Amino acid sequence: MTKGQWQIGPVRNLRGQQAARYAPGVSNGRDQATTRESKRDASIEQTASRLKRAASRWDLHVGSPLQGGFQSQVFACTDAQGTPLVLKLRSSDPRTANESDALRLWEGRGAVRLIDHDPTVGALLMERIVPGTPLPPGNEREAIAAAAQVLAHLHAARLPASHPFPALIEYVDEYLKWARAEAAPGTVGIELLEDSRPLAQHLCTTAGETVLLHGDFLDKNLLLGPAGYVAIDPMPSIGDPGADIGFFAAGRQPAGEISTRTRALAMSLGWDPDRAEQWALIWAIGEACETWRGDSDELQAWVKQHAEGVVMRNR
Repeated sequence: MTKGQWQIGPVRNLRGQQAARYAPGVSNGRDQATTRESKRDASIEQTASRLKRAASRWDLHVGSPLQGGFQSQVFACTDAQGTPLVLKLRSSDPRTANESDALRLWEGRGAVRLIDHDPTVGALLMERIVPGTPLPPGNEREAIAAAAQVLAHLHAARLPASHPFPALIEYVDEYLKWARAEAAPGTVGIELLEDSRPLAQHLCTTAGETVLLHGDFLDKNLLLGPAGYVAIDPMPSIGDPGADIGFFAAGRQPAGEISTRTRALAMSLGWDPDRAEQWALIWAIGEACETWRGDSDELQAWVKQHAEGVVMRNR
C-alpha cells in the first residue's frame, strides 16, 4: 500500500444499501480534511483558553502574534502599567521543558529576562527586546564577536547542586530523533546521522568542564537590545561548552565557513577549537539531513569532506 492513497469504494451493507468503506490503497480526502480542520479548531480553542488564563493571571492586554519560538506561540502584550512585554505559550517539545528554569538562572545576563512563569498554562512572561532584530547574515567578525559576548554570559551561570536540566547526550538523542523525522532521502546527513551519535557520546564523556548550554544558539535566536544582543528560546542542557559554539557555527550560512567560524569563536572564548569543530560536525550532519538551506549543496559537501576519518573513528 502506498502512503496517502486511499479511495472510497461502494459496498453493500447488511440491509442491501450502498455504503462507503475505507479500503487499503484508497483516498478519503474529505475525511482527512475534516480531521485536519477539527485538530486546527481544537488547537485554536486551546490557544485562546491559554491566552485568556495568562492574561487574567498577569492582568495583560494581549496584542498581535510575533515571529519566533520553536513551535511555540509568541504574542506582544502590555501589563496594567503599559509596560511592553512578551507572552510565550510553550510548545510540548521536551527540549523546551526547562526554558523558564534557564532564563531564571541567567537573570537577564546574556538572555532575555523572565518576568514570571505559569507552569499550569505553559506560559512565560518576558521583557520585550527592542528593537529585537536578529543577528544579520554577513560580516563574520561582528557576528562572532556578538555570539562570543552572549555565550560568555550564558556559560558563566552558576548551577545549583540540584537542577532540572538534562545531560547534553539526552538533548543529542532528541535532536537526532528530530533530524531523522525531518530528513530528506538521499542526503549526506541521513547517511551519517547514526554514526554521529558515538562521536557525541565521546565528546560528552571527555568534557573537562560542563556548563548550562543554550541548545538552540542560532542567528535567529540572538536579538538586538539596548545593550547588545541577547539570546531567546533556549533548549537547555548541561554539557560541553563546545556544543553551543559548534551549533552556532553549523547553523549559520555559508556552510563553507563552518570550520573557520567555529575555531574563531572557540578561541575567542578560550575553549578547545578542535572539540568545538567536532561538535559543529555533529550539528552540521543534522542540518544536512534537509535541503531547505540556501547553501544546502555547500553544506552537503562540507559535511562529506569533514566526516571522513572523524565520525568513522568513533564508530
